[in-house]
Parts: sequence; C-alpha cells; structure tokens
Amino acid sequence: MTHAATILIPTLNEAGTIDGLIRSIFADKPEHYDYRIIVIDDGSTDGTIDLVRDLEAHFPVSLIERGRKLGLSSAVLDGARAAQTEWVLVMDADGSHPVAGVKQLLAAHFEQGLDCAIGSRYCDGGLITGWPLKRRLLSGFGTWMSRSITPVHDPLSGFFSCRRELVLDAGRRSDGYKILFEILANLPEKSRVKEIPIHFTDRQRGTSKISARVQLLFFLQFFRLLKSELVRIVRQPYLRQLGWLFGLEVGVALLLYCVGHLPVRLTSAVSFFFFSILVFLVTCADRDYHSFFSQRRWLNFSILTLIWAFSFHFMIEAMLYCLIVIDKPGIVIVLIALAIQGLVFFKGCIVIKLLMSKSSTWGREVRQTSLMIMLLLSVFLGKLFILGLIDLAPQEALHWNRAMHLAPAYVDHPGGVAVLIRSTTAILGHGEFGVRFGSFVCGLITMLFMYRIGKLLTGKRFGGYLSAFFINLLPFFWGNGILVFPDAPLMAAWSGAVYFFSKALSTDKDRTWIAAGFFLGLAMFSKYTAIFLYGSIGLFFLLHYPGLGLLRKRPPYLVILASIFPMLPLIMFEMGQNWSTFRYQFIRRMDHAFWAFPDYLIVLIGEASPFIFVLGIIVCYLYLVRWRKIGPHAQWLLLTSVPILLLFAVYSQWNRVKYSWTSPAFIGLVPLIVHFIMDEKGRFIRLKRLNLGTLLFLLAIYTFLLPLVLTMQLNYWPFSNLKKDVIWSHLDRPLERIEREIVAETKQIPFIIGLDKYYLASEVSYYGGVERSRVTSRNAIGLDGLTWNKWSILEHYRGLPAILLAQKRKDIDPDAIKPFFDRLTGIETLRIDDGFQSRTIYYLIGYDYTPPPPRH
Repeated sequence: MTHAATILIPTLNEAGTIDGLIRSIFADKPEHYDYRIIVIDDGSTDGTIDLVRDLEAHFPVSLIERGRKLGLSSAVLDGARAAQTEWVLVMDADGSHPVAGVKQLLAAHFEQGLDCAIGSRYCDGGLITGWPLKRRLLSGFGTWMSRSITPVHDPLSGFFSCRRELVLDAGRRSDGYKILFEILANLPEKSRVKEIPIHFTDRQRGTSKISARVQLLFFLQFFRLLKSELVRIVRQPYLRQLGWLFGLEVGVALLLYCVGHLPVRLTSAVSFFFFSILVFLVTCADRDYHSFFSQRRWLNFSILTLIWAFSFHFMIEAMLYCLIVIDKPGIVIVLIALAIQGLVFFKGCIVIKLLMSKSSTWGREVRQTSLMIMLLLSVFLGKLFILGLIDLAPQEALHWNRAMHLAPAYVDHPGGVAVLIRSTTAILGHGEFGVRFGSFVCGLITMLFMYRIGKLLTGKRFGGYLSAFFINLLPFFWGNGILVFPDAPLMAAWSGAVYFFSKALSTDKDRTWIAAGFFLGLAMFSKYTAIFLYGSIGLFFLLHYPGLGLLRKRPPYLVILASIFPMLPLIMFEMGQNWSTFRYQFIRRMDHAFWAFPDYLIVLIGEASPFIFVLGIIVCYLYLVRWRKIGPHAQWLLLTSVPILLLFAVYSQWNRVKYSWTSPAFIGLVPLIVHFIMDEKGRFIRLKRLNLGTLLFLLAIYTFLLPLVLTMQLNYWPFSNLKKDVIWSHLDRPLERIEREIVAETKQIPFIIGLDKYYLASEVSYYGGVERSRVTSRNAIGLDGLTWNKWSILEHYRGLPAILLAQKRKDIDPDAIKPFFDRLTGIETLRIDDGFQSRTIYYLIGYDYTPPPPRH
C-alpha cells in the first residue's frame, strides 16, 4: 500500500540550501511512500525560484510564486490549499530540520494513526546545536508562554505534519505567525498528538527571518489565543457553578466581618469552610465529578482536598502578609485574601478538569507532569510566602550573627551559610525574608538538580519532575527551603556534585568531572557532612577502576583537585586555628557511650515519613541484589546513600544521631525510589499507593496546617510546640523598659547575658533592639558560650549592670552567678507578645560586673 503526503516548504532567499534539501528528501524516501513537494516562495531574489523550476523537471515538485513577503503562516495555508493529499508536512528550507525526520513524522500518521506529529526540539531526546544564547533564550521564553495554552514541549516547532483539514481550519480562524501553535490551540478534543525528538541545527547559510516585527506578531497571536482559551474556560458549566459559590463565600465573609464583628482570621476561616462544604456538595452532584471520584476515589479526593488546602493556605498567607507588612484595614485584607483564594482554587479546578479529560490529545504523562508542576509551584510559592512571616529560630539568629562576623569557619561549622546570609542581606536587607532568601534559593537549586538526576536515571522528564516533587515533600527538605541552616547550601552543593558525577559517567568530559569536584568542595565548605560524599566517590572509583589502574585514570585527580579550590579559605583558616573546627566535629562526637539505634530509626522515619522509609529499604535491597544489572548511574546513587545510612547505623550503637545528619543520603535514594516506581509496574502496587497517599498528606500539612499553627493562635494543635522557637519579634519592647529602669537607677547602660550557649544571645542580638556589642552568652559567667567566647571582650563590661535572661526558671542558678556581680535582684518574668502569640522568659539583674579569668 502506497502512502501519499505533500511536503510544504516556504522559502525566501534559500538558494544555498533548497536544491540539496529537495534532493535529499527524495533520496531518503521509502519505497511505499509517495511524496509531492510544494515550494511557496515569497519573492526570493537570489535564484531560489530558478533552482526550484529546474527541479520540477526531475522530481514531483511544484512552485507557488507569491511575489512578496506575506508571512510564514499564510505560505503554509496557500500550500495546503494547493495540496491534493490528506496529509501535509511542513518544514523549513534552511536545512535546520533533519531530512530523516520526514519519514518519522509521516510514519506516525500512516502506522500509528495520529492526527498531528511534531518534530520536537524540547521533548526527551530532542537537541539544539549551533544556536547563540540570545536565540535560545528567545525561543525558550516563547515556548514557555505557549505551554500555558497547549501543553506540548515544543508548540512553536516549524517541523510538523498533520491532516490537511486541520491546517485549513486553523487558517479560517486566523493566519497567526506560528501556524502549528494555531492548530494545537484549536484541535478537536479527541485528536491524537505525538512529539518526535529531532536534532535541530542552526542554518549554515543565509540569514534568520526572526525580526522585531515577527516577535510582535507572535505576541499578538499568543494573547489572542489566550483570550479565546480563557473565554472557553469561563463558559464551562462547572466553573460558573464555582463562581456563584465563591460569590456566596465573599458575601458570607463580608457579613461576618461587618455585621458579626468577627476577627479577620476567624472571618476568613469560617467563610472558607462554608465555601468548601458547598463545593463538595456541588462536585459530588455533578456527573463528571461523580465519575471522576468513582474511578480513582482515593487519589482524586486527595487532589481536590489539596486544592482546597492550597487555596486556604494562600488566603491565610496573603492575609497575614497584609496584616504585618502592608498594614491595611481589615476589610481590605479580607477582600485581598478572598481574591487570592479564588484564583488559586479556580486554577486548581482547571487542572482537575485536565486530569479528568479522556481526550487522547495530551498523553497521560503530560497530564501527570502538569499536576507535578502545579504541586511544585504550590510548594515553592507557599515557602516564598512564609519566609518573612515567621520569626527567626535561635539557630538562624546564630548564623545571622556569624554572618555579621564573617569568617571561613566557626566553632562547629564552616562558613558557607554565613556567606550565604551575608550575600542575601546585602541585597534584601536584614529582615527575616532577606536572611532566609538564600535558603529558598538553595531549595530551588536542589530541586533543579534533583530534576536532572531523576531525568538522567529514568530517561524521562516525568521521572525528573517526580524526583523533584518527592524530595520537596520529605519533612526535612521542605523545612530546608525555608529555615536558613548549614544544610541548605549543603543540599544544593551535594545534589550538584551527585548530578555532575552522574552526567560524567555518560559523557566522560573533563569539564563535567571538574564541575562535580567544584560542587563537592562547596558542599564541604557548607557542612562537614560532605566528607561522606568523598567516601562515596572513592568507593565508586575503587569498584570501577580496580587495582593500580585507578592511578592511571584522570577523573579521580580532576575531582579531588577541583574540590580543593572552593575550600582554600577554609583550609588556610583551619591551619591557623590548629584545625579546631575539625576536631570539634570529628573527635568530640565520639565522647558519649550509649545505645541509640532506636533513636536513629526515629530520625530516619522523621526525615523520610514512615512509608517512604519502608519503600526506601525495599529499593535498597532490590537494587543491591541486582547490582550488576542496574547500570553505573544507579550504582553511583546507591553508593551516595546506602554507605552513609549504614555508617550512622553503626555509629548509633554508642552515640545519638542528630536530625539532618543522614538527610544527604536521600539525594541519591529518592531518584532510585522514583525509578523503582516507574519501572516496577506490577509489584508493590499497594505500597506505592500508600507512599503517594503519604506524600499528599504531608503536602497538605506543609501547605495548610503547619503555617497556620506557626503564625496563628492555635496553641493546642499538632506542632504547636514548635512555636517556642519562633516568638521573638517584640522582644525589644520589654527589654527597653527594663533598660530604662536600670539607666534611671545607675546612670549606666546595661549589657545583656543569655544564660544558655547561644539561643538567647542570638535572639537578643537580632530582635532585642540593642547593639550586638552589648550582647554576650553565658561565657560571661565562666561557661562555654560557643562563638561568643571569641567575639565578646568581657573586660569592656567590667563594673556595668547586666540583664541575665533564661528561657526556663530552672536555668537560673543564683549561686553560680553571684561570684561575678556585687548584687543580684530576684527572678522576674518578661513577656513577649507579637500580636499573634506570646511567650514568657525569665530574667534577673546583676550590678557591678566582674569578668571571669580568661579561658585557655
């Protein structure tokens, strides 16, 4: 059976390529295919027309001369009108589209029955070479915009084939600049579309036709199609129902606030739950939603519940942001919060409609990827909202203090996190948002590398998105993108080292090994846990380059030498300090002697969630058993995770393993879990569902319950004990009152002592409203005060009064304090109230301070 198709080639001054292109197409034609080529010329002046006329005598080629430049889309439409076959294929004449792709695209129609086949530059396996950076950025931005209307990877491709009637139908609607974009935006619901990867190369001859006018035409086309899409969505019956319900919620909220005089937060909460109940009743009554629930009840109900949670979460965060930052009247806050909730909820419902769709236009993977992207955006937008709404925890305030006393290393950690905070606060200021923004950026970097690792291991973009989604839902990693601890830069650098090492296994290029080593050095500069990654790399090299053969290989030297460069300041500093930080971390940790293995298991379960913990054990066992069959990428990821977990299991026999020590192991373990889920189709299906349910439950907690508890007066909910570390922002008011009383009595300005290692000294330095030079830790009474041992010059405080603070009454020991003061007052309480929540700390006042002898 012979299959016929017409190839449409628009031209404008393509004399350097058109002859070779047409000859190559016919030379590569399969025997059972029948091609006819139509060249549509827009007034070439370089001899293109003469070349095509010469070819007409030897090949089934015809020429349409239009005389002047009328546009690419109109050229394709004129060619489609002249075509006599059911199928048409469009390609450029400049040689950028591979000739081998012609038969691949047409085979998709003739053998698979597709309605549209796209030669894609951006799907898995697609490649672009020869483009300058400006052209890549321009194409990437346009493609990203277009995906909001038509979710394929490359909706702006100029190399595609489809039914002739689809091209003509798009022409009747409009003659926009990108004809494929127009076709995809107006495809019938049951159309079948597939993307086929191509190697796109920049033109070798001639000049590009992309101009400012062409770019303007594309933007006009995009906004016209976007408007049509929004109109089509708004006309959907289910959205009109939700619109009426949302209007009811607005009315209830305003009624409660204006007439019932309820607080803003309670008003928003009551109106939201009223709205949720109505939405639930409507969706259950709706036939489409009913079938949606009955098919995959446990999953789909979770998705709808999460969308409610997202909308409520963003409403609360917007409301709190307005209350704290904008300081607008309450009714304005209610309206802003409701508007944001409505936008988020409607967007979620549109995604649900996409997931519900039985159309084969977009494959299952596209729908799943759309859901993953929505969930990831929700997670990171939630983190961005919450950065500036929660007070700094004591550990964060400690690292802020260290950033103000910048050094390559401190008592217990290298200076990576201090450099990060110093960088962000220099740009964004010293507010909570500025201090934490570096952690947020590190979380984004970690997510990007996890996507790359997952894609590299599974060979699919969906595997990358799923890896990024999983890692962000592990309890530790979610908080790691908000709170600024040394683990934030560690995870970003560690994931970068793991990714580039994985990539080097495929490419074996020197620059990739150097990149892996550079990120390894950054990880070591962030936290000394990175020493285990050196061990994983060494173990991998020993297994793959046995014996003395290792000494003759370049990669080990490249990785080690490249890792030293970011660590040079740290190494030079530690040499001058007699390696004090190394000794603190690696020798002091062995001082205890008790069995802590049960605690270790609790730490792992807390970092990963129970079901992910169980699935991780299964994956590690199965992949270790299949060691020789799983390939070098999976072997490398196993070596970055399993040895670390086993070493800490041994360590836990005589010492306690702290939360976050084992977290880097999940950088390698999560992509393996994703690979297992995608590869093992039939086995452990119930366990996989339980894990998905666990992740959705965790997402609901992170985006809904946890921010609510930490920022509102919900003192008896789960996680409410976490609030003890985040109620500091109004510490300056009671301290100023006490300070004024002391100054009035003694005519001297007091200094402040925190009676613990760093908690109170850190928080007073940040929130106390006093100069950092007037704050010190318990080193002032002869005890260990960590970095305050170096910062504080106690002789400066001799003879001054002091305010001594403690979080618990039992932490104040007057007998231990008396030797350093001439007189002490009794213990009193100091209340901190930020308007949302409150806490009490204890204090006493000492007069005429005498510092202890210098520590040696």
